[in-house]
Amino acid sequence: MLVLRLLGDPTRDVPLRFLRRPGVAYVLAPRDPRPAWLDALVGETSVRWWVGVAEFAGTARLLEDRSPEASDVCTEARRTWGAATFDEWFGGGARVVALIPGASAPATYYDSLESLFDASARDYDRRLEANPIERLMRTSSLELLASTFPPGARLLELGCGTGVETIPLAEGGHEIVAVDLSRAMLDRLAAKAAAVGVAARIRFIQGRAGDLPNLASAFGPASFDGAFSTFGAMNTEPNWRAIPPALARVLRPGAPVVLGVWNRACAAEMALYALRGRPRRALARLEDPVPVGRSRYGVPVRAYAPREFLEPFLDAFALDRIIGLPVLLPPYDLWDRLANLSPLLPALSRADAVLRGSFPWNRLGDHFLAVLRRRSDAGESS
Repeated sequence: MLVLRLLGDPTRDVPLRFLRRPGVAYVLAPRDPRPAWLDALVGETSVRWWVGVAEFAGTARLLEDRSPEASDVCTEARRTWGAATFDEWFGGGARVVALIPGASAPATYYDSLESLFDASARDYDRRLEANPIERLMRTSSLELLASTFPPGARLLELGCGTGVETIPLAEGGHEIVAVDLSRAMLDRLAAKAAAVGVAARIRFIQGRAGDLPNLASAFGPASFDGAFSTFGAMNTEPNWRAIPPALARVLRPGAPVVLGVWNRACAAEMALYALRGRPRRALARLEDPVPVGRSRYGVPVRAYAPREFLEPFLDAFALDRIIGLPVLLPPYDLWDRLANLSPLLPALSRADAVLRGSFPWNRLGDHFLAVLRRRSDAGESS
């Protein structure tokens, strides 16, 4: 048996089920209901645990669901404990936390964020492709981007990931400066770009969205025809208020910007969790920040209402429109639990497409996509 002690609460010992491999112990927890100790564990910078009489201290890392590492651990656990016992303990699926003895705690929030996305880079595209809601979101976003930017535009992308939108835009003739905090994500994007022959159209820069004020001087004023950042980069950037004036400096007058932001009020998520008797989870996005365990992210993040998020942009940008995505369909991280809705997916998708641009639905989606334009009367010093 492994006994865990959180350093922030030395009176609290928690016995856990685990597997050992050289240099690491893997703790397994049920996905739903998610135990309170798991939220506390992944929020700690240091943990202490015992296996028998042996004592260890180190750090905890929550593995990305369906990552090869997590899948291997769950497969070994089923084989070790038996499928019936595994299902009894974990309901057919488990979250996996790696306990790493003697490892140094991440120095900063950004170190944790980079490690999280580095770990998910290899499996990122496969996971996206397997989820119909996430595919719908990316397809809709890409259609909006392709219709918004002028042909052959030079674009700035903040938070490019593995290039789900970068690659098709480059294939369509755009030149893109792609910025991402994760080196593993950038490496994956570079490999994909080389494979389809568009690497020459993409410049790769490792950095976070909040680095834009520093990057702006290197890019030069009015050096881009458009910019975009979708699905998470803004929510994981504490310094996001520094981005609007820097973005105004590097964009030409009239240049469009598309921003995809994790929304504070998601009607479908609130309704689904309320119906399941989980009010704290239904209202989790109202917390600031939303803690690990109450969002799909592995770090604390902030959810934003459209008005709150867009207000700092309006000194230099005019708002064109807001689109909710999705608004009727469940958030993509809940799809596995609602797979019985698959026969309704085409009809729900059509209805979603009709409503997503209309008030109030465009303010009630899992994410919102905001289209803005750099005002001509905003000076370069904005």
